[in-house]
Amino acid sequence: LNLMEPDAVREVQDKANAEIRDRVHLALRQAQKFNADIFGFGEAFRRKYPRAWNRNKSRWNEIFPQLEVTIHAKSSIKRPGTSNDVPELEVKSGEG
Repeated sequence: LNLMEPDAVREVQDKANAEIRDRVHLALRQAQKFNADIFGFGEAFRRKYPRAWNRNKSRWNEIFPQLEVTIHAKSSIKRPGTSNDVPELEVKSGEG
């Protein structure tokens, strides 16, 4: 891919975003499986909704594994043309 072309940059960014989302989802599923709030959802919930937290904190170990989380990943390639050589990248799908 020629990263001097906007479509190529978008393609790389889209693939990176998908990979980031997949990896974060995998880490979250594992954390929920072991009931380990490593991302601090409970603390964020407590700060944002203190009254609701006080009502539910004793049940957090039941609530956390059931949380549905939407992950928004946004990556960007900054200044791809700063070197003298135009980088050529090969993007391979995970298939085949």
